[in-house]
Amino acid sequence: MPHLIIEYSDNLVDRLHVDLNGFLDAMATTMSESGLFRTGGIRIRAYPSPLYRVADGDPDNAFVALRLHIAPGRTHPQKVAVGEALFHAARNRLAVPIDKGRLALSLEVTEIDADLRWNANRIHDRLVGDEG
Repeated sequence: MPHLIIEYSDNLVDRLHVDLNGFLDAMATTMSESGLFRTGGIRIRAYPSPLYRVADGDPDNAFVALRLHIAPGRTHPQKVAVGEALFHAARNRLAVPIDKGRLALSLEVTEIDADLRWNANRIHDRLVGDEG
Protein backbone atom coordinates (compact mmCIF):
# COMPACT_ATOMS: atom_id res chain seq x y z
CA MET A 1 0.00 0.00 0.00
CA PRO A 2 -0.66 2.74 -1.10
CA HIS A 3 -2.31 2.29 -4.45
CA LEU A 4 -3.05 5.35 -6.56
CA ILE A 5 -5.57 4.56 -9.26
CA ILE A 6 -5.96 7.14 -11.99
CA GLU A 7 -8.85 7.14 -14.40
CA TYR A 8 -8.70 9.69 -17.18
CA SER A 9 -10.51 10.60 -20.37
CA ASP A 10 -8.63 9.21 -23.33
CA ASN A 11 -8.30 12.64 -24.94
CA LEU A 12 -5.84 13.71 -22.23
CA VAL A 13 -2.71 12.97 -24.24
CA ASP A 14 -3.80 13.51 -27.84
CA ARG A 15 -6.04 16.57 -27.51
CA LEU A 16 -4.76 18.22 -24.32
CA HIS A 17 -1.09 17.19 -24.76
CA VAL A 18 -0.58 16.02 -21.18
CA ASP A 19 2.70 14.20 -20.48
CA LEU A 20 1.20 11.19 -18.76
CA ASN A 21 4.55 9.62 -17.82
CA GLY A 22 5.65 12.90 -16.26
CA PHE A 23 2.34 13.04 -14.40
CA LEU A 24 2.83 9.52 -13.01
CA ASP A 25 6.41 10.38 -11.99
CA ALA A 26 5.17 13.48 -10.15
CA MET A 27 2.57 11.42 -8.29
CA ALA A 28 5.17 8.79 -7.32
CA THR A 29 7.60 11.43 -6.10
CA THR A 30 4.91 13.13 -4.03
CA MET A 31 3.87 9.85 -2.44
CA SER A 32 7.46 8.91 -1.67
CA GLU A 33 8.34 12.33 -0.27
CA SER A 34 5.30 12.31 2.03
CA GLY A 35 7.22 10.02 4.38
CA LEU A 36 4.05 7.99 4.96
CA PHE A 37 4.73 5.13 2.55
CA ARG A 38 7.58 2.72 1.89
CA THR A 39 8.81 2.84 -1.69
CA GLY A 40 8.26 -0.89 -2.18
CA GLY A 41 4.56 -0.52 -1.46
CA ILE A 42 3.77 2.33 -3.82
CA ARG A 43 1.63 1.33 -6.80
CA ILE A 44 0.32 3.70 -9.42
CA ARG A 45 -1.80 2.67 -12.33
CA ALA A 46 -3.63 4.72 -14.89
CA TYR A 47 -6.56 3.72 -17.06
CA PRO A 48 -7.93 5.69 -19.98
CA SER A 49 -11.67 5.86 -20.31
CA PRO A 50 -12.53 5.57 -24.00
CA LEU A 51 -16.24 6.29 -23.42
CA TYR A 52 -16.95 9.42 -21.41
CA ARG A 53 -18.83 12.68 -21.43
CA VAL A 54 -17.64 15.73 -19.55
CA ALA A 55 -20.03 18.63 -18.95
CA ASP A 56 -21.51 19.80 -22.28
CA GLY A 57 -19.85 17.01 -24.28
CA ASP A 58 -17.27 19.24 -25.97
CA PRO A 59 -14.58 16.82 -27.23
CA ASP A 60 -11.85 19.03 -25.71
CA ASN A 61 -13.27 18.59 -22.19
CA ALA A 62 -11.40 16.04 -20.11
CA PHE A 63 -11.19 14.56 -16.63
CA VAL A 64 -8.67 13.01 -14.29
CA ALA A 65 -9.99 11.14 -11.24
CA LEU A 66 -7.44 10.07 -8.63
CA ARG A 67 -8.27 7.48 -5.97
CA LEU A 68 -5.66 6.83 -3.30
CA HIS A 69 -6.23 3.61 -1.33
CA ILE A 70 -4.14 3.35 1.83
CA ALA A 71 -3.74 0.85 4.66
CA PRO A 72 -4.87 1.80 8.16
CA GLY A 73 -2.50 3.42 10.60
CA ARG A 74 -2.30 7.05 9.52
CA THR A 75 -3.88 9.90 11.42
CA HIS A 76 -6.57 12.05 9.87
CA PRO A 77 -4.13 14.99 9.55
CA GLN A 78 -1.63 12.71 7.75
CA LYS A 79 -4.32 11.56 5.31
CA VAL A 80 -5.35 15.15 4.68
CA ALA A 81 -1.73 16.19 4.18
CA VAL A 82 -0.96 13.47 1.62
CA GLY A 83 -4.24 14.21 -0.18
CA GLU A 84 -3.43 17.90 -0.34
CA ALA A 85 0.13 17.20 -1.51
CA LEU A 86 -1.07 14.88 -4.29
CA PHE A 87 -3.80 17.29 -5.37
CA HIS A 88 -1.31 20.18 -5.44
CA ALA A 89 1.17 18.15 -7.51
CA ALA A 90 -1.58 17.01 -9.89
CA ARG A 91 -2.94 20.56 -10.18
CA ASN A 92 0.53 21.84 -11.05
CA ARG A 93 1.10 19.16 -13.72
CA LEU A 94 -2.34 19.79 -15.24
CA ALA A 95 -2.44 23.57 -14.83
CA VAL A 96 -2.79 24.45 -18.51
CA PRO A 97 -5.93 22.45 -19.31
CA ILE A 98 -7.45 23.28 -15.89
CA ASP A 99 -6.83 27.00 -16.37
CA LYS A 100 -8.34 26.84 -19.86
CA GLY A 101 -11.51 25.37 -18.37
CA ARG A 102 -10.99 22.03 -20.14
CA LEU A 103 -10.14 19.63 -17.32
CA ALA A 104 -11.99 18.41 -14.24
CA LEU A 105 -9.61 17.07 -11.59
CA SER A 106 -10.70 15.11 -8.51
CA LEU A 107 -8.97 13.17 -5.74
CA GLU A 108 -10.25 11.01 -2.91
CA VAL A 109 -8.36 9.17 -0.19
CA THR A 110 -9.81 5.89 1.06
CA GLU A 111 -8.57 3.83 3.98
CA ILE A 112 -8.84 0.08 3.42
CA ASP A 113 -10.32 -2.05 6.21
CA ALA A 114 -7.42 -4.25 7.38
CA ASP A 115 -9.75 -7.22 7.93
CA LEU A 116 -10.86 -7.04 4.30
CA ARG A 117 -7.43 -6.86 2.67
CA TRP A 118 -5.07 -9.63 1.56
CA ASN A 119 -1.74 -9.28 -0.21
CA ALA A 120 1.63 -10.91 -0.84
CA ASN A 121 4.61 -8.62 -1.37
CA ARG A 122 8.35 -9.31 -1.01
CA ILE A 123 9.42 -6.17 -2.87
CA HIS A 124 10.15 -4.40 0.43
CA ASP A 125 12.57 -7.18 1.38
CA ARG A 126 14.31 -7.04 -2.00
CA LEU A 127 14.70 -3.26 -1.83
CA VAL A 128 16.15 -3.42 1.67
CA GLY A 129 18.53 -6.16 0.50
CA ASP A 130 19.63 -3.97 -2.43
CA GLU A 131 20.35 -1.09 -0.05
CA GLY A 132 22.28 -3.24 2.46
